[in-house]
Amino acid sequence: MAIIRYSEKKVLVIEDQAAMCSQLKSMLEILGMQYIDIATSGEQAIQKLKLQSYDIVLADYELGRGKDGQQVLEEARHTKLLKSAAIFVLVTASQSVEMVMGALEYSPDGYIAKPLTIEDLKTRLDRILKTKLIYHEIDTAIDLNNIDTAIKACDKLIVDRPKFALATFRIKGQLLMNAHRLDEAEELYETVLEIRKVTWALLGMAKVMYYQSRYDEGQNILNRLSTSNEKYVEAFDWLAKIFEAQGETLKAQKALQRAVELSPRAILRQQHLSKMAEINNDWYIATQASRRSVELGKNSCHKTPKSYLRLATSLQPQLKDNAVGNKQNAITEVFKTLSDLKKEFNSNQDVQVRANLLEGDSYKNLGKHEEAKHSTSQALSCYDGLVEDPSPDLALEMGKGMVKNHDLEEAMKFINDPKQQAMFDNNTNEYLKEVVTKANQESVQANIDTFNNKGVELFEKGRLEDAIAMFEQATTHEAASLSIVLNTVQAYVTLMQKSGPTEESVLKCSTHLTRLEKIPVDDSRYQRYQKLKNMFEELEHLL
Repeated sequence: MAIIRYSEKKVLVIEDQAAMCSQLKSMLEILGMQYIDIATSGEQAIQKLKLQSYDIVLADYELGRGKDGQQVLEEARHTKLLKSAAIFVLVTASQSVEMVMGALEYSPDGYIAKPLTIEDLKTRLDRILKTKLIYHEIDTAIDLNNIDTAIKACDKLIVDRPKFALATFRIKGQLLMNAHRLDEAEELYETVLEIRKVTWALLGMAKVMYYQSRYDEGQNILNRLSTSNEKYVEAFDWLAKIFEAQGETLKAQKALQRAVELSPRAILRQQHLSKMAEINNDWYIATQASRRSVELGKNSCHKTPKSYLRLATSLQPQLKDNAVGNKQNAITEVFKTLSDLKKEFNSNQDVQVRANLLEGDSYKNLGKHEEAKHSTSQALSCYDGLVEDPSPDLALEMGKGMVKNHDLEEAMKFINDPKQQAMFDNNTNEYLKEVVTKANQESVQANIDTFNNKGVELFEKGRLEDAIAMFEQATTHEAASLSIVLNTVQAYVTLMQKSGPTEESVLKCSTHLTRLEKIPVDDSRYQRYQKLKNMFEELEHLL
């Protein structure tokens, strides 16, 4: 039986409570450990892991402010700060489902529950370390990034230690997947499944199907897996990947919603859900998922500006909402989110451009057009200050932002600039031209509507000459509707009834009536047109 030489082990204890830290250190010293390092926060632990290689990491789950034990584990695994041969054990007083499911996402080597005794600690560490010794040759090859050697070591262990064959097959399968040796991985999983229908092998087979674009086969496996074992959260993740690859974004969203119900602390899953919900215009779910992504990301290595941008985007519909309470809360959250984004990623000019553009959209949705224009100008200033050439995606966003929230003349200058033209393909150029044309039309229509509405208001107050001036402004545009032209004729007729016809009023009214001749007989406005025409002809004879 292997003997654990604790005196040779380098240990990192991550604990923010002084008393518990002292207790753990004393227990480890009794076990014979001589090299014991202490970190009192998650951030300090990461720094120590960057500087030193440890054999054992004991981390409290709750670490006060900053990274918790799960997030230290998450980053250590993601950035390979922890050797494959090392062990990471969570020490926790909490046994909540959310904590356990969240921690399992990043595969700790074990848990030790508080309060703990030295016997508990020794028993658990002995068991974990003795198991690790069995895989030492494999772990060493993995740490040296020698995948072929690691796979050969797996094959040797399967023959030499049949008791550990199943667990070793699992390691080998993952190594083959990482090396993208999919045919070999599929053969391995088939072999395992002939022996026993274990969930990890079923999931592995489904992953192979996904990477080989055999989506229906993979979906069948995952459906069976999720039905038979609802708490196997990864099955829902891969179902979502398959649905997304097939363009079934609603189904992908539903699968991810089920997954976050089971394990809400997985930040990458929340980010994926917010992306799917945004694509589906499900702003309620998008807001929930992106809000949780921002919250979880504060101390995570997976923090990304996309979470902030998606949160601010998902709140935009509420900025137009008439429910004042919701609207005010949304306004506060949008601008705080964008402010936090700018601070958190203040050295990232790409992010600054996108944040200012979204700020411009927010102001526009609130009807604050000057503020929208100012934020878009800020975005343009950041864009012009980019050290490297912008991505085509960012150039397109900048172009769209200019069209939506800036002067159209300035927008056209930006879009037609040869430097920007070089960023766009033909489809993008055509798209932006269509956006400009549409924006121009919307701008013209907005002016027409403004003049018409003001004219109606003045007409109702009896200020006929002022009303006519407004209607004339509206009808200057060819896009003015026949209803607006009818309003103009009615104002002239009413003025002539009150003050008598003049050559000017008759000429102008006659011109507008000519535009109305195109109204079809079956149009609901035709009767009004005929009535006004008859009234005008009677007044015309009085001149």
